[in-house]
Amino acid sequence: METRVANTQTAPNTPRVIVTPETETDALAWHSDQLKRLRREGEFTERVMVTPAMAEVFLTFNANNRPVRSQSVLRLADDLRNHRWKYNGETVKVDNQGQLIDGQHRMHAILHSGIAADMLMVWGVERAARMTMDTGSVRTVGDFIIMRGEATGVAAGVAASVVNRLIKWERGNAASINSANTPTKVEQTDYYYKHQREINEAVQATSTRMLAFLGGPGQRAFMFAACARANRQKARDFFDLLTGTSTGQPLGPDHPVNVLRTRFLLDKELAQLPNARIELCFRAFNAFMRGERPKKLQIMGEWPVLVSKARDRVTEVDEA
Repeated sequence: METRVANTQTAPNTPRVIVTPETETDALAWHSDQLKRLRREGEFTERVMVTPAMAEVFLTFNANNRPVRSQSVLRLADDLRNHRWKYNGETVKVDNQGQLIDGQHRMHAILHSGIAADMLMVWGVERAARMTMDTGSVRTVGDFIIMRGEATGVAAGVAASVVNRLIKWERGNAASINSANTPTKVEQTDYYYKHQREINEAVQATSTRMLAFLGGPGQRAFMFAACARANRQKARDFFDLLTGTSTGQPLGPDHPVNVLRTRFLLDKELAQLPNARIELCFRAFNAFMRGERPKKLQIMGEWPVLVSKARDRVTEVDEA
């Protein structure tokens, strides 16, 4: 079978993008031709637009590979569907028998999404080399933020945590905010740049140790960011009160801020319940916005809709 070379402009030393077959029959013939070339020329590298038909064939030549992680496949497929896939020079590796030894999750993503992907393929890698793959340090979303020069060290990691939580919150997926159902790294990085100002503000506003009782840096920065989306100025006022830096009148014991502080300090089990901590913070913020004086804050098992408009009146309630 004859493969066609895409008519694309590339740098002088960039491998040409090979247009690969779109039917299973042609894909099998292409695979056979590649094996013949490998035996004739030895190891070679080629940039290929891998189609779903090609991915399906490769997955039949995928003996003794590691278990497939379905969440990884779904995240990669989501990147393909939403045009976030970028050619980055990472290789798909094939051994000298035509067996896929690195790239099965990408192949599953192509098959799952039905969308072709631009990849660099290396044919003829020694099979024993599988044991040395993917053993380096994996880049995180925080690393990507640092690499763009937008933040440093700890702040970048906290920003990445806020991004992850905000995306899940927007999707109504709060109950599984710490689950494996995580947005892709590309999606999270893009989200950060779209909302950079508010995320950086949340990280900075909650960096003080005075707020450590709320939870880790990422958790409390998310709390601020969520409240700020309801009412930015009131979120600042609320968190100023939580830090004790407000210059206003002393707060009474039934003020939402003190009720929240007391609950967190006395209930040691909350340290192991991050979603419950967030819920209580949101309920205290809502009470603050409504001008209420709750006697206690109760965990109801779901995050409330955040109040966006403040009320001046003060009411006494049994719970918030």
